[in-house]
Order: sequence, then structure tokens, then C-alpha cells
Amino acid sequence: MIFGLKLASFTKLNKLGDAKKSNGNRLMNNEYYFLDVIGVAHAFERKGYGRLLIEAKLEQIKEQNICCFLETSNIENIEYYKRYGFYLLSEYDYNGLHSFCLLHK
Repeated sequence: MIFGLKLASFTKLNKLGDAKKSNGNRLMNNEYYFLDVIGVAHAFERKGYGRLLIEAKLEQIKEQNICCFLETSNIENIEYYKRYGFYLLSEYDYNGLHSFCLLHK
């Protein structure tokens, strides 16, 4: 759920989502899951909730034997996702935003 976004921000986020989907479809040649907008409220950060969200989803995906794809525009997030078995697949720019594409097999 997205709360407190103004229409312009929502429109920008929606267009970025379309770019991510298009990029994922270009890079992936099979069915895949796309993890997007993972976040925890500031009051609950550093308590393991993000880890629980990611691990639970990856367990479901593993049972289906499907790859998982995600993108981040924060280079610091790459090391975080590597802890869960993701690796850097590619990078691209969209409207001045640099994105890193990661894959989990």
C-alpha cells in the first residue's frame, strides 16, 4: 500500500514501475517473480521485519522453482540483497535515475 503520495509522485512511481516491468521482461526469458517496493516503517526498522518479508517470499518462490528479479536505485542495497542470494545482473538509466537489476535463482 502506498500512503501520502501526491498525484505527481504516484504518476512518476507508476511510470517507473512500467519501465521496471519492461526491463525485467527484456532481461528474463522465462516466467519470473518481480519483487518491488519492499519497505518497513521507520519505527520498525532494524528489527528484522524486512528480512522476514524477503525470506518468506523467497521460500514461496523456491517451492515453485522460478527466478526472482528486483531492481534498486540505491547502490547500498546491492550488498543487502546479496545476503539473500541475489546477484547483480545489469544496470540502466531511466529519466535520470540509475537502476541496478538483481536476480535470485
